[in-house]
Amino acid sequence: IDADAAVFNEPVAADPDPVAPPPPSRMDDTATEPEIFIAVENMPAFPGCETIDDEEKRRTCTDRKLLQYIYSNLKYPPIARENGIEGTVVASFVIDQSGSLQQIKLLKDIGANCGDEVLDVLESLQTPWQPGRQQGRAVSVQFQLPVKFRLQK
Repeated sequence: IDADAAVFNEPVAADPDPVAPPPPSRMDDTATEPEIFIAVENMPAFPGCETIDDEEKRRTCTDRKLLQYIYSNLKYPPIARENGIEGTVVASFVIDQSGSLQQIKLLKDIGANCGDEVLDVLESLQTPWQPGRQQGRAVSVQFQLPVKFRLQK
């Protein structure tokens, strides 16, 4: 090392500040898969509830008619009945922009064919709903549905 040699520190070119891309639009028409909402301005309406103007009353009607449909078509699986199995099955489904049930799946199962029975009943619900609306446009909305299995004593 030569102590008498001059040391030159070349300036390091600084990288320009990276520019963050704009956030994606929540209502992007170019998206290949539509966004799935959990809550929207106007929630989907079960058939027979779509003519109700008040959002809260329409939602109450939808909840009541959906549960009425589920419990009138649900059959307690014999193996669950014989083994005294009780509990809550949780299913998830999406009402898409056309009002059809899609992406039906189990989130929680108690076994003994109870989850399969809930899936079968949801898959049998083919009557189109009035789709949910956000900013005036039809959108897909996800629901979670708890279904209680309880034996009468």
